[in-house]
Amino acid sequence: MSRNEALINFLNLASRSKKLRYGQAYLQEKNSHKIKLIILLSNASLNTAKLVRNYAAHYTIKLSEINETEISRFVTKQNIKVISVLDVNIARKLLNLRKEGKLYEKDEAN
Repeated sequence: MSRNEALINFLNLASRSKKLRYGQAYLQEKNSHKIKLIILLSNASLNTAKLVRNYAAHYTIKLSEINETEISRFVTKQNIKVISVLDVNIARKLLNLRKEGKLYEKDEAN
């Protein structure tokens, strides 16, 4: 399994379990108490990125910025730039998968 396949597979699983919400509009619905992690894709507009960063800082929500190429197979299903994760365990696993992927990339470079 490649370094990003595990992340993509887990995102698909989380999506099927209805624990992901897509888009900036969900943030504007005042659901901050439900959101455990916000994933921001690097190809989001500057305005969207600023809004999401400010929202995460204001409500002390973890923010993970991901390059769109890392999860390109997942993103092609929908034109999304912001993903809100509603489950703390799913958020924790996604952060761990991201960390493992970065470690894997460093090992490949050596």
